[in-house]
Amino acid sequence: MIPGLSSALAAPLLAQIPLTDPVLSRCFAVVSAHEPDQLNWQALAQLDTLVILMGGRQLPDILHQLQRHGRSPKTPIAIIRWAAHPQQQTWTGTLATILQQTTHHPLSPAVIVIGEVVGLRSYLTKPT
Repeated sequence: MIPGLSSALAAPLLAQIPLTDPVLSRCFAVVSAHEPDQLNWQALAQLDTLVILMGGRQLPDILHQLQRHGRSPKTPIAIIRWAAHPQQQTWTGTLATILQQTTHHPLSPAVIVIGEVVGLRSYLTKPT
């Protein structure tokens, strides 16, 4: 990481996920899930792309709130853990499937990206 560059921007970039796209996402918001009960989930569920910091432990509640307020269970999601570290991990799925993929993994520290732009990762990831 570079001092002064937020993980909200750097983590998706390092995972090859753009936060905006001319067709898929004209805007994004960054929130902290440190106190998820204080967030306006109805408004957040309407955004093209949502970046959530400090949300690993609240993931089940985040998924519930977004779907409860109209976000499709098929909405793509990525969880980027330890961004910019050698042990960086990225899980992708949907709001309906991501819990199954991450159940036995610690998710802190993590940046969560929710929105159609997550699907662009497969086109932007360099083969290793």
